[in-house]
Amino acid sequence: MILFFQRLGLGKILFVVVAIGFLATALWGISQSKTLLSKEQMREITGGNPNLNITLTPLGTNWLPKGYPYNNTANITVSITGDTSYLPYCVAKFYLIPTAYEGYCMNAGNQTTDEPDLEFLPDDQQDDHSGKITWDGKNQMIEARFADSTVTTFVVKVKCHDWGAYSPLYARLYYGNSMLSETSITIPRDDNGNEIADGWMNDGQINYTASDDNETGPSGNNHNGDGFSVYEEYRGFRVKGNHIRTNPSEKDLFVYSSCAEGYGYASNLPSPFKVRLINWGDMENRVMNSKRSGGFPDQTN
Repeated sequence: MILFFQRLGLGKILFVVVAIGFLATALWGISQSKTLLSKEQMREITGGNPNLNITLTPLGTNWLPKGYPYNNTANITVSITGDTSYLPYCVAKFYLIPTAYEGYCMNAGNQTTDEPDLEFLPDDQQDDHSGKITWDGKNQMIEARFADSTVTTFVVKVKCHDWGAYSPLYARLYYGNSMLSETSITIPRDDNGNEIADGWMNDGQINYTASDDNETGPSGNNHNGDGFSVYEEYRGFRVKGNHIRTNPSEKDLFVYSSCAEGYGYASNLPSPFKVRLINWGDMENRVMNSKRSGGFPDQTN
């Protein structure tokens, strides 16, 4: 080897060294080409958009919205299938169109109609995958970006602020400006579309009409209803500091009494009457369903 370089001469030796260095650099670049390719280059290689789909797992029927003081969270499982080698070039976007009702139940809360009943909170979107998902956004829109192709199932979290909260959740998967896949579910689960959780009072089988107020009885009483729609009974009331949902088959009677006897003879009312003793502060102008807003599902106009 020494004789070989001696015969080449200094100039030729330098040329050989430079050529070898250039070749090594080129080979390294080829080996790293996957990380250097842009979405446009990937599209040119594949001849179009990759085959990827995004799906959302519907919530179980046991999940009901809870406002103050619990403010529970809906955890929705997201799955991405197909040629996931393209996942680092994709963005998953999630959208809510939530209700924004006054208060947090029918007779309590200071929330206004400008405050959403469901929202994404950035701090809730904890990365459980060692930094392989980056979250951005808040309130009604949030997006996830992927460091590599290994995480194809993850969870998006939605915070609840109202006992009657409702929203569709849309998921869209983008590759550049191209939307590859779109899907949606409802929060809470609402397969029959009445904006009442299917898991409440067996709504998934009964299919309540949100505006109904048609409790009957007792015998001899020809006045149907108790003044509260099915949706209002589902959203519920604050009674003596605790939240309750009422039964749409019972005639609810809320009684305030400062007497030592409580509600006295009202306790003897026959079924289907349900009498509840309340505090003065549970009423607003002597009304138990004062927190009504435009857009309630029980409103027909």
